[in-house]
Formats: sequence, structure tokens, C-alpha cells
Amino acid sequence: MVPSRGGSRLKRRSLTVVVLSAALFGWGGATSAGAVPQPLPTPPNLTPPIIQQAPSVIFYGRQFTIVTPDAGRIVQVGLLSVGGGGRSIKLDILGRTRDTLQVLAPRDPHVAPPGQYLLFIYANGPAGLLPSLPALLTLASPPPPPSSSPPSPGHSSTPGGTGSGSTGSGRNRGTGSGRGSPGSGLGGSTAPGSGRTQPHAAVASPASARRSVTTGAWLGVVLLVVFLGTFLGLRRMLRA
Repeated sequence: MVPSRGGSRLKRRSLTVVVLSAALFGWGGATSAGAVPQPLPTPPNLTPPIIQQAPSVIFYGRQFTIVTPDAGRIVQVGLLSVGGGGRSIKLDILGRTRDTLQVLAPRDPHVAPPGQYLLFIYANGPAGLLPSLPALLTLASPPPPPSSSPPSPGHSSTPGGTGSGSTGSGRNRGTGSGRGSPGSGLGGSTAPGSGRTQPHAAVASPASARRSVTTGAWLGVVLLVVFLGTFLGLRRMLRA
């Protein structure tokens, strides 16, 4: 039998429609027109985090900083004791930046005894937490605050003594008692810590009193001579 021409034309048209449909809508019609293809899932980061810098000593109840380029990935920070027992302590993360973590040390020795520990930071991995290489540090009690130094013995802060500062037994050159009481003598006062008396401003010494009497006598004699010379000169002028 010879196939008719109409049947061959129909087959050609059907094949053309199938090819165009596959090109536009995908084979089997699984993808509809205008659909957005879904992106492939991002594979998890399998690189362990890195500790670039950590303190060598941390103190109970105080914050410390860990420098790491993976700060955004870190979900946990912990300590592992070196002295034995394999004791692990989880630390609180107080804050973070792009490359640092602010972490709080254990609060007291009941949580973690003092000693050496390995510091770890953890990021999420495909099979759980992904630890970093450890950093060795020491957990210790905070140092005591500095105290003010007591006054040294033998230094006197009370004027009128001999510089010993405890008995005030300097002797004044005045007429007062001068034992431990500043400026009690009438003849002078004692300089602080020197044991030497100084003349009082209100009482003159005998030498200064004699000097003032002598000066007054000479001044009186000079005035008397001037007065007599003036009187004799006037008298001569009147007689003339």
C-alpha cells in the first residue's frame, strides 16, 4: 500500500508541534512558562575556625577578647582542663564584631579551678560542631587592688618636735616646757622635724634690746648738740 499524502502531512505537523513545545516549556511539560529556576544549595563551610589571638591569662568573672576572622560563624566557646580529668567548661559570649569575640571567664573557682586550660571556639559543621585549634591560657584569681602605703616611722608631721615624730621631745630655747607641744615656750618655736628653735616674732632677744637702747642714746645726744648749736647761733645774731 502507498501511504496517502494527507497522512504524511499530518505527521509532520504533529512532530513540529512537539518540538516547539519541548523548546518552550521543557520536555514533558515539567516547567511552566515564566517559572524561576531554583538556585543550587550552598555547600556548608567545612573549614575549621581559627584563633588568631587570645590572652595568656584570664581572671575569674572578667571579660576577655578573642581575635578570629570567623567571629560571625562562632556558636560556642569552651575551656578544656590540661591538668587531667578532661573537664570542659562552656563560656558565655557577650558580644562580637566582624573579627573579635567578647567572652566572660568563669565566675569563681567552684565552676573551674585555677590552672591551665585549652581554649576552643566552635562553628557549625555538617556533622555537628566544628572545633578550632586550641590556644593555651591560664585561669587565675584577679590581683588585689593597690593599697596606699602607710607613713614611714621616724617622720614627724607635727611641728615643734625634734624630727622623731613619736615623742615630740625637742627642747625649745624659750622659757616654755617645749616637750611635744609646738611653740609652747615664750622664747621661740621649733621648726618641723629639725629640732632647732627660732626666735618668736613678738619677743625680742636681749641683744636686740641693748642695740635699740644704744641707738636711742646716740640719737638723743645728736639732737641735743644740734639744739644747743642752733640756740647759741640765734643768741649771737640777736646780740649783734
